Amino acid sequence: MNTTNPLAPGETKGDALVGTLAAATVVTSDMERCRAFYSELMGLEPAVDDLADELRGPLTRLWGLEDEGDWEHVLYQQPGNTDMPYLRVIGVSGDRPEVRPGMNALLEGGLAVGFACADMEKLIAESDRMGFGTVAGVTRIPLHRPDGTPYDALETHLRAPDGVYVLGIARPPDLAPICPISEGTLTGGPAYSSQVINNGQRSLDFYTEVLGYEVRRDIDLPSEGPAGGLLEVPPGSNMRFLQVFAPGAESKYLVFLDWYGTGADAVAPSRPPNRGMVMWSFMTTDLDAVLERARGFGAEVLCEPVIVDARPAAIATRRATLAAPNGFAVELVEEIAD
Repeated sequence: MNTTNPLAPGETKGDALVGTLAAATVVTSDMERCRAFYSELMGLEPAVDDLADELRGPLTRLWGLEDEGDWEHVLYQQPGNTDMPYLRVIGVSGDRPEVRPGMNALLEGGLAVGFACADMEKLIAESDRMGFGTVAGVTRIPLHRPDGTPYDALETHLRAPDGVYVLGIARPPDLAPICPISEGTLTGGPAYSSQVINNGQRSLDFYTEVLGYEVRRDIDLPSEGPAGGLLEVPPGSNMRFLQVFAPGAESKYLVFLDWYGTGADAVAPSRPPNRGMVMWSFMTTDLDAVLERARGFGAEVLCEPVIVDARPAAIATRRATLAAPNGFAVELVEEIAD
């Protein structure tokens, strides 16, 4: 059993109330296929793979799993680097709707998780060998260095289970990877997670005004559609591409894609128990203050604060969940002092 708070990587800095991305959550009906993808292919290892009986009740309420019976749970982490966000996988029974059927990139809601990549060709070959494959091989994203000079980021869009895009990302040799890569592995991370916000500014305002995040990159990017790795997107479509960070942070960030009103409505809300990328988790130093901001903003509180207490084996926490304007679930976690 983990002897500390397993979401501690999302620490806050300075006076910020909300820390960096601590965990991205995927809901699945096939835990074994997710284990093969995230552990065997992407190199993550289980950090927590069981829950004490006394924790299941509050987490069931917190994550909206009341109708799921004996749901499963694994929290994966990058080996040798516990500072990166976790990838949480929740296993549900039955045929829950997928938030991104056919990996349609125009749909509102949870989209992807990104990993630094050490060897793009080998990662693609392994994905093909294991039967996952990619959407479009290697694609190039035109970006700029801090000094303004252009460069191309290389990306591959892997077909993860449950309609989730998993990106392997490589930068030129003069730039550090988007996160450290563990020795002997093909990837490092997860480094960030992304979603589609077809209501645009309102969703962005939720993360800046309620969570206190900062927009660091806000650019217009043309999309090649399926040839560029995004299915169902017409070639030549323009997207608003945003990278959003916790104050003072340089990694563990959020990415948003806005199709300028040409996207598609969600087929199912991005929240458990629906399948796919459905929730982000953040540490906070003042849960009540953030909830007050959320109510003032008009955000829906999905679950009022609950105590998740695993002492003496782990640090007790107080948690709540919100719905962002596009329906995406946000979990807030506050440590309880002894």
